[in-house]
Amino acid sequence: MTEREYKKLVLGEFDRRWSAHTLPPELIATTRKSLKELSIEACAQRFDMKDEPLLGSFFGTKENRAAYQIAIQNSKAEEFRTLNNFLNDRTIEPSLKNINMLAWLMDFRPRPFHPDLKMPTPAGEPERVDLVQTEDDVINGDTEKGKTNKRIMLYALLLVGFIIAGYFLINRPSGDEKCMYWNADHYEPISCNKKPTDTTLTVIALDKAKLQYFKKITRPDTLTAASIGKVWYAKINGEVEYYTSDGQHPLYPERRLLKLTATILNNHYNSRIK
Repeated sequence: MTEREYKKLVLGEFDRRWSAHTLPPELIATTRKSLKELSIEACAQRFDMKDEPLLGSFFGTKENRAAYQIAIQNSKAEEFRTLNNFLNDRTIEPSLKNINMLAWLMDFRPRPFHPDLKMPTPAGEPERVDLVQTEDDVINGDTEKGKTNKRIMLYALLLVGFIIAGYFLINRPSGDEKCMYWNADHYEPISCNKKPTDTTLTVIALDKAKLQYFKKITRPDTLTAASIGKVWYAKINGEVEYYTSDGQHPLYPERRLLKLTATILNNHYNSRIK
């Protein structure tokens, strides 16, 4: 397993537990102090000398459990600053040291990272077994299998082509639709000299990128920590609205959308579970 694969594995598990609401409270709305408190608790409840390499990188190498407990209790919350910054801004590239610490705080296994780690087999999936094939198997079985696979791939490509062509035929603006207006959660193309049904809506010049990619997120409960930095928001009349792209608010163009932060997401998460 590579270092990059291990980081992806740990962060994927973090996001999964976030969505399932199974993270400890200290990891939901993190602060440097909460990370230190969780470290003290983890060391007291599930100390394992196999974690010594990652604990030593954070608190200095010690000889036993008691020494590590004292070291963590005497440490400054500032030592968790870079880990806390990353958990509150997922656009920051985490160091392996912080990934190992996050794995320990979640009690994620395997940990810590080393190049000999093997990728875990997904639940329900049998381990791969390489079978020895005879010459007849290769000539007869693989030839027929190859033909079948090629036919399936060809049909799949044709189907995808038809779907894409149909989508663009249905959704492309006609020749005189060079404007657009906001329709609930997306932009709709319209002729510049025509008014939408709701005459209070503003008609603006057609923007192909916005027409295709700018949408209001109607299921904000699906947002996770992975959405931080990839989703935009605005607070309108006391309610937070989420969008798939940046720019101005579609109904209040004087308001610019802001990039989603961990603080906004945590507040949204906490309001849902009250």
